[in-house]
Amino acid sequence: MSKATKRKTNPAVTLPPKTKVLTVIKPARPMTESEALLQFIKKSAVDHTVDTDKLQTVVNLYNQQRERQTETEFFDAMSAAQSSMDPVRRDCYNPQTKSRYASYAALDAKIRPIYSRHGFALSFNTAETSAADLLVVTCICAKGGHKEHYRFPVPVSSKGPQGKEFMTPTHAQMSAKTYGMRALLGMIFNIATIDDDGNAAGAGPTVSAEQLIELEALLEQTKTDIDRFCAFLRITELGALPASRFAEAKKALKLKAERT
Repeated sequence: MSKATKRKTNPAVTLPPKTKVLTVIKPARPMTESEALLQFIKKSAVDHTVDTDKLQTVVNLYNQQRERQTETEFFDAMSAAQSSMDPVRRDCYNPQTKSRYASYAALDAKIRPIYSRHGFALSFNTAETSAADLLVVTCICAKGGHKEHYRFPVPVSSKGPQGKEFMTPTHAQMSAKTYGMRALLGMIFNIATIDDDGNAAGAGPTVSAEQLIELEALLEQTKTDIDRFCAFLRITELGALPASRFAEAKKALKLKAERT
């Protein structure tokens, strides 16, 4: 017996058993209709026998489906972004209208991190208009391949309520632009504004239009300064009065009317 044969029959030598390597093949994910159309377009682009008119029809169909898909993704993301946005505090006071409002800086600081996280990008501009005293502020809100266009016309005036000049024409233009940007930002994302960081949320509904008219009539009848009356009630404006305090405000004005 040869040495080679002895090595093969030597019981001291054991060889490891042969193992079979199993390859797991995952089932392919079914292609979407858009993916199938895109694959067809790619193949047809290099196939000179394909009718060009039919190919263009398929391309148009693919573009329409992509637009519907990106539009759906846009509004799904908009819904998710808005659900994460809280009301914004009114941080500024307008002496002309005697009311408080949320500045553009306050709105931007609150909601930009949220809408950016959901993939939205905003681009502001102005549009041409034939009216010299009108500024049209525009905004493009984009996400992925979908865009929504918004416009907000703002009167440009350098005069106050009494007709007196109180700002330069340049200042008036910048003020109108900022006003339009602030209005569009709030409109696009449906932002509510409040007088504080949430403490007013428990105050309930405010006075109705009829109640407001009744209070304003009493204010005029008693010659009561509206700002002092609002300060007395610890509110920033009469329209912010909680409905639950309407009787209190009305009683105070009637007592004054009886004393005068």
